[in-house]
Amino acid sequence: MSSTDGNISSEDNITTIANYFLYLSILSVVSSVIICFFYLSFKKMREDFISLLIFLLAFLDILSWGNIIITTSYYLKNNQTFDKESEEFCSFLGFFWNLTELLNFGVTFLISVTLYLFMMSGPRQALPKNYKIYMLIGLFTISLILSMVPYWVPYENKNDHIYSPISYGIVDDLKCWISNKSLRIVIFYIPLWIIIIINGIVMIVFINKLFLGMFDQFRKDNLLRFILYPLIMTICYFISTIVRIRQAFDMPDDFRLTLSMYILMPLQGLFNAIVYGSSELFIKEKIKALFCCNFKKFMEKEANGKLIDEN
Repeated sequence: MSSTDGNISSEDNITTIANYFLYLSILSVVSSVIICFFYLSFKKMREDFISLLIFLLAFLDILSWGNIIITTSYYLKNNQTFDKESEEFCSFLGFFWNLTELLNFGVTFLISVTLYLFMMSGPRQALPKNYKIYMLIGLFTISLILSMVPYWVPYENKNDHIYSPISYGIVDDLKCWISNKSLRIVIFYIPLWIIIIINGIVMIVFINKLFLGMFDQFRKDNLLRFILYPLIMTICYFISTIVRIRQAFDMPDDFRLTLSMYILMPLQGLFNAIVYGSSELFIKEKIKALFCCNFKKFMEKEANGKLIDEN
């Protein structure tokens, strides 16, 4: 099987990547389910807007990497991606993955903006009126519009004599996404790096204020809980950006880079779960409680508010 995307040189390489991609996607989904479980199970985890954003981040990871599990499982089972008869379904999967990932990026942007407001005022201060609803509606609207663009832009590969009226299709012989290499940069990676730059500025402001001793302990603890989530996104998509830029300029394949990309991207869910579990004292206490007492009794206590009162 030859790659129509100029990225992977052999069927063995595609299969290797597909295996890594599948198992790490499953790991990401499981990790994100754990975050969702704690958020929905305990009242204390639903007290502020950033906790809601982290829940949304985990929920979007479940949708996004669940999508990838479908496509990679199909490839490994049939030794090919979707055929001509399944092109519409593949286009929908490509649209859905693009939408959930753009929403994922947007949620990390909202985390950074909210952190900045907290730095300027304090976690105890109320957010601007209607801030939450306007930001979430705006995020969804922009992500949806960008994800619809490939339906309006045709894809043409003159070397392989391929033409499609839409730009959603098979990428890297492996997954359903945006076939048009230039369009990927415009509607996916440029928004991603605009958000990364903004997140970086917020992080620099935070570090500067931290070293100047401008935070009381309460504000410092709250900000430290959330500052790592935008950084995780940057790490997971850094190599991906390099690979896609190389593709846009028709540069030669690099299997190691491509494999690294497909390993790092799905690890975002796992990294988020590690930060979530290690930075939340409440979560650490509850995990300890889960392992040392009867689960049913534990949940009954939580329902009665006893565990929360104890903290």
